Amino acid sequence: MRAGKIAGIQIIISNWFIALIGLFCFVGLAGKLACLFLVLVFHEAAHVLAAGALGYRVREIRLMPFGGVADLEDAFRMNPLEELITAAAGPAANLVIAALLGMCGYGQSGPGSFNSWWGLFYEANFHLGLFNLLPGLPLDGGRILRSIFALHGNYHAATRTVLRLGKALAAALTGAVVYNLLVNSQMNITLAAASLLLVMTANAERRAIAFSILRGLAARKADLSGGGVLPASYVAATPDSNVRDVIKAFAANRYHIVAIVGKDWRVKDVVTESEVWEAAAVHGWHSKIRQLLK
Repeated sequence: MRAGKIAGIQIIISNWFIALIGLFCFVGLAGKLACLFLVLVFHEAAHVLAAGALGYRVREIRLMPFGGVADLEDAFRMNPLEELITAAAGPAANLVIAALLGMCGYGQSGPGSFNSWWGLFYEANFHLGLFNLLPGLPLDGGRILRSIFALHGNYHAATRTVLRLGKALAAALTGAVVYNLLVNSQMNITLAAASLLLVMTANAERRAIAFSILRGLAARKADLSGGGVLPASYVAATPDSNVRDVIKAFAANRYHIVAIVGKDWRVKDVVTESEVWEAAAVHGWHSKIRQLLK
C-alpha cells in the first residue's frame, strides 16, 4: 500500500506489515507497534543518509515487519564498497541507539525493564539491528556479505551465493521452529514468519538479478555514448566456452571486451559484452562463444 511521500521518497507498506498492524491493534499492543514503527524509521533514515552521502537518491522505501527495503535510483551503478556502506548504516544505527540506551540502564533485565517505553525501544533497536545482520537477502547482512564477496569476484556470482546462504538460513530457522514445537510444545511465530519472509523475498531477489544486469548494461552504453570513453576489462574465452560461463566472469560497473582465443593461443576475434548478452538471449545460456565468430 502506498502511504504517501516523505521528502520526495515514496513510502510503501507491505501487506505483511499491514497484517502486523492489524494483529497488534487487535490484541491491544498499539503502543508497542508505534515503537516498532519508530525504530524502522531510524533504520531506514540511516540508509537514506548513507546513500545520499555517496551521491545516490532513494526513490522508495518498502516497510516490512523486520525492516525495510530502500530502492535507490541508479543502484546498479553502485560499486561493492558503496553498497556495503549503505547496507551497514541501517543496523549500525539501531545497534548504536541500543548501546546508548543500554549505557543509560534501559538494557538491564529486571522488573519493568521491558515494559517501560524506553526499555521496549532498546529491545526493538537491539533485535532489529541483529536480525538485519543475518546473511540472507534482502536483509542488510546479506547485502553486506554480497558486497564483501563482490569486492574480490563477480557481483552476480556473489548474489547467487548469498541467496543460497539465505535459503540455508531459512531452513535452519524452520528447523528451530519445528524443534521448539515438538520439544517444548511452543510455536515461535516470529521465527516462522522470518523464515517465510526470507524464502519469499529471496525468490524475488533472484528474479531481479537479470533485470538489474540489463539496466546496468544499458547505463554503461549510455555512459559510452555520452562521454565517448568508458573503462573496459578484458575476458579471455575459447570458442567452446559457454556463454553462461563467460557472463559469470563479468564484474559489476565495468564494460567487458571478450577475446576469443584459439588452440594456438592467438586471438581469433574480439566481441563486446553487448554481443555476448545478445547471444544469450537468441541462442540460450548454454550456447557456445564460437557462434559469435565473424
